[in-house]
Amino acid sequence: MLITENWKIPDLETALRGMRNSYDSWDKSDSYIEYRVSKLPGTTPDGEESAVNITLEHPVIGEVDLRLANNLEAGGPSDRKFLRQIPVSFDITAPLYFYKELDTYTVGKTQNSCSTMHTIQNKPITQDLFSTDHMSEEMLKAFNTYLKAIEKRRKAYLDSDKKDKQAWYDIIEALPSSWLQKRTVTMNYEVLYKIALERAGHRLDEWATFMYDAATHCPYYKELIAIPVLREFENRKKVATYDKTMERLAVYKAMYGDIPEDQYNATLEGLQNAPVEEDKPAVEEPIVVAIRTIKP
Repeated sequence: MLITENWKIPDLETALRGMRNSYDSWDKSDSYIEYRVSKLPGTTPDGEESAVNITLEHPVIGEVDLRLANNLEAGGPSDRKFLRQIPVSFDITAPLYFYKELDTYTVGKTQNSCSTMHTIQNKPITQDLFSTDHMSEEMLKAFNTYLKAIEKRRKAYLDSDKKDKQAWYDIIEALPSSWLQKRTVTMNYEVLYKIALERAGHRLDEWATFMYDAATHCPYYKELIAIPVLREFENRKKVATYDKTMERLAVYKAMYGDIPEDQYNATLEGLQNAPVEEDKPAVEEPIVVAIRTIKP
């Protein structure tokens, strides 16, 4: 089980501008920012319905800038530094066993978690606090018996006048790794790139869910991460055929659906030239009121 929410990608503009610093080629940039005004439903202090206008920034990457971005990505981590300047933050609820793997990606990642040590005794230890969606019925029955033993120690801890430290240790050390914990995480597109490259097709379904959510909420995920990762898979010859490469990249299939048979033998160039789906605005009926270029 894994749930993500509250995705924020606050600054794509800085990375696109800095991407051209090495070449002093800011004048060649064709990316721009659209300012969109949308009306949202609201209410007045008297409780009457009203409309509220909000302005949203919507970065648009031009074809020339996208071509440069993909060329830099092909040069490896040292050339694709601009990906590190695209921050991403989100809330995630996942089992402890998933965080053990997520913590592999510690460079460029910060996280604040709900405290197990301070709050474990605050609510009854029940099945809904754990990830059990892949557990067999036989194991689930044994698991609930085990949870009852932990819950008994929790009550002993609360009932003791001196807050029995032994009971507290019994809870902490016996807590299964399927315990669901919420964290607020900040990372960047480079971390998402490495995750897509290294965790595609992983046996933990939580990785596929995480990458699907990232692909859904991160602007230009397909162009800046999914397609370059496919290219890197092909270049590394990790799998024998392009067909198998497409299969392994779970995030791509999750985001864009099953790959039709007639596309199995398509070249990467053909994939790159495929029409790009337009990003859906966060609110209904946006009106573009201003545009400015991304240049110093």
